[in-house]
Parts: sequence; C-alpha cells; structure tokens
Amino acid sequence: MRTQDFESLPLEKKLSLIQERGKLLDTIIRGGYSILLYWTENLILEVFKNPSGQIVSVKCFDKEFYLMQTRMQYAS
Repeated sequence: MRTQDFESLPLEKKLSLIQERGKLLDTIIRGGYSILLYWTENLILEVFKNPSGQIVSVKCFDKEFYLMQTRMQYAS
C-alpha cells in the first residue's frame, strides 16, 4: 500500500488496517499524549492519542523516507 492510498482512507479503515497488518515499534508518552509507532511492509504509521485515550490523528510515512529522515536527525 502506498502512503496516498492510506491517507485517502477513512479513520475507521485506517485503524482496521493497523490492527490487521501493523506491528508496534514504539510508544512515546509526552505530556499525557501518546504516540504509537507501527510499521507495515512499507509504511510507518504514527497514531496520536490524547490524555483521555482518544485517537486524535493517524499519520502515514513511506518507510524508506521515514528512516532517512531519522538518520539525518541523528547525524546533525
């Protein structure tokens, strides 16, 4: 699946795909907000939850692009 395809889906379908195909990489908690990082075969997905546990947004990134951005952050 490409990022454009994922982004065009309704939130319910995005969450369903994350449950079916996603593997949890990491959970980051800051100021009560949670960021859950998932990966699929070619996508990195960031799920943002507010302090009450409601999903605020889901962002999607191409895995290669995301990894390149992360490497550049640590290199600088």
